[in-house]
Amino acid sequence: MATSSSMLTFKNGPISINGYCALPGGPGPHPAVIVIHEVFGVTDHIKEVCNRIAAEGYLALAVDLYSRQGMPNGLTDTKAILEFMATISDAQAVSDLVAGVEYLRGRQDARRESIGVVGFCMGGTYTHMLACSTKHLVCAASFYGGLRWPHHTQNKPRDAMDMTGDLGCPILSIFGDKDPTIPLTQVRELQDLLTKLGKRHEVIVYPGAGHAFFNDTRPTYHAESAKDAWKRLRAFFAENLSRS
Repeated sequence: MATSSSMLTFKNGPISINGYCALPGGPGPHPAVIVIHEVFGVTDHIKEVCNRIAAEGYLALAVDLYSRQGMPNGLTDTKAILEFMATISDAQAVSDLVAGVEYLRGRQDARRESIGVVGFCMGGTYTHMLACSTKHLVCAASFYGGLRWPHHTQNKPRDAMDMTGDLGCPILSIFGDKDPTIPLTQVRELQDLLTKLGKRHEVIVYPGAGHAFFNDTRPTYHAESAKDAWKRLRAFFAENLSRS
């Protein structure tokens, strides 16, 4: 399906938030997907993810969580990445994402009652948080999103895991068993919690896959797992995001 794309801005109160939007071909309105980037921002890889989602028939919007402060510099190792992530306000990030959902709900070419979300790494964490913070999502897919912060601070007062009781839609949570940042004990805890709470869910753990295994621009790319994860994501969206 032919697609088009552009950069855009939308408002969160008085603040302008940047985004990358990819549109499917053909007349709308289309079901829509919020795409939440990794710590590296709205990169070419994230734009390509949006394009692939649009090619499946969904309006895709990547929300730039760095719209206020600009892209960070010097994220060259795990220590620098973790230190930078600690400076991000979860409340602000989720607020900007909720504004993105509301922006989509107001677009003539988007189906306001058929909006989902997918996120990767840091964006996977915020996918879980967003799905627990708005009732206007019909599905959420988190790729290797952290479930517990190393420390609680003013910016990170609450773990994604502990928000699960407020989850308002089906969730697909995807991990790799070689991910050094997300212990498998936490993944099992998440699965048990989702089951206990009666939430519609699927938790997938890929053997041999590490963190960021879906990103084909990173050395951690794991082609077999990425291919299967995309297949599962397509099926998940097709099941939950109505085109009619």
